[in-house]
Amino acid sequence: MKSSLIAKRYWKDKTTPMGEVAVLAQGVPDLINLSIGDPDLTTDPQVIEKALADALAGHTRYTDC
Repeated sequence: MKSSLIAKRYWKDKTTPMGEVAVLAQGVPDLINLSIGDPDLTTDPQVIEKALADALAGHTRYTDC
């Protein structure tokens, strides 16, 4: 995409692994894409309540790897 707002080194379209996955995902019916953007479904109230309880109990850090 050529634009004065984008550096020239990015003008050429390049496919990335994530881009390829996105193209493949478009062909899968009923797939829920949670990778980018805002999901189009509402979180179950029980999930919200349990997540809140865990956060209030101090479980707010990443797990050990």
